[in-house]
Amino acid sequence: MSYRAANNELTLSLSLALSVDQTFGEISLILGHGTTATIVADEPTEVYEIGGEYLCRLFDAYPALAGRFFKYLGASLEQRLRLRESALKGE
Repeated sequence: MSYRAANNELTLSLSLALSVDQTFGEISLILGHGTTATIVADEPTEVYEIGGEYLCRLFDAYPALAGRFFKYLGASLEQRLRLRESALKGE
């Protein structure tokens, strides 16, 4: 799936491809407020939503899972920031 993202402060159009194992919306989940970008799928796409309340219950039941989940989110966000920086620099 490819998508375009834009936020309210700066209109920035990036074309990035997400594979089936990638996520988006992590910042909103972590900060607990509205979205920071708009995602537009370029083709018919099936998306699954996992609510923060569900994750809290899951992590209460399986505490070790929380650390693994947030480690994954950190690595995912780092990769996305590096791609965004490269796109802004025109690399």
